[in-house]
Amino acid sequence: MIRASLTILFLLLLTHQWLHGQEICDNAIDDDGDGLVDLNDDDCLCDALWPSSLIPNPSFEERSCCPTENAQLYCANNWIQASSPTTDYVHTCGGYLGNTS
Repeated sequence: MIRASLTILFLLLLTHQWLHGQEICDNAIDDDGDGLVDLNDDDCLCDALWPSSLIPNPSFEERSCCPTENAQLYCANNWIQASSPTTDYVHTCGGYLGNTS
């Protein structure tokens, strides 16, 4: 009887280990209860993620022309000039505000 009880107890302990939660890398929840969330958890075997932005060309590095005066945001790819008195696109390639040559 004692041997059967110990066997059942041993199996229950093993079952607990099998049922232990695993970290899901994209839900912002501590799934395995170790205090670490997603990519901060060593249990998360996720590939490194490249930072991404929902805004196309967020740093204005891609351009189709060089700005030479105010209100030329259209030179930055995927951007438009919403109105004339607002945003200015400044880049050294066109000599506008900081000619490097």
